[in-house]
Amino acid sequence: RAATSRVDGPPMLSKRNLSLLLLPFAGVPLFQWARSMPQADLHDNSPHAPDAATLALIAARTRATNAAAGRADVAKVKAGGVSGGASSSSGGSSGGGSSGRNISGVAVQGCPASRKPFHVVLTATADNYQSWQCRIMYHHWQRVRDSDPAGRCTELTGFTRLVASPGGRPDGLEAEIPSHFTPEYEPADISRFHGYRVINRPRSVTYFLKSARYAALQEEYLLVAETDHVLLQPLPNLDTS
Repeated sequence: RAATSRVDGPPMLSKRNLSLLLLPFAGVPLFQWARSMPQADLHDNSPHAPDAATLALIAARTRATNAAAGRADVAKVKAGGVSGGASSSSGGSSGGGSSGRNISGVAVQGCPASRKPFHVVLTATADNYQSWQCRIMYHHWQRVRDSDPAGRCTELTGFTRLVASPGGRPDGLEAEIPSHFTPEYEPADISRFHGYRVINRPRSVTYFLKSARYAALQEEYLLVAETDHVLLQPLPNLDTS
């Protein structure tokens, strides 16, 4: 038998092991493609979209919660607390229930002259993922507003969920969150922007600034927020102009 020599050195990767190492990188283009695809609308037939019965149940529970919150706010008013109410809207028209608070943009007697109320405009689309993000953001906005040490002089006075939806149609969430709907780009238009759906954001703001809802706002300031934002404490208006 021929003698074999052994050479010590770093282990060599086999083709199989090398393929396994490169596999995660091969998934990146697939992930980017999936993110660029239009997401399911609440009213489509996707198995992940809630059916009409589920949406009706959610709306009923929300109305009951809002009614309870309204009764609690009335009790606060009688006890000398904050008064007011915020209305929901669909496409700029008012509707839905009130929360018992109506301090949006109103000059509250006894507040400092430096108070600068502002309206939060939360830009979003009508897909399921962002709908839940909007619920979280609105919940924390209400919590921070109600717990603001400034009390009735809080600068957090208004909230609008600005939604780019197919044809500008309501998605049902306006029963929970004050909302305004604008048309979103068609899939063919989105392809011109390489699948970048966030392009709906500046377009929806442009529509909003031309709407009757915007004209009816009493605040002089707007804070344009995104769905992945969450308020954890009162946000002061630091404008000095």
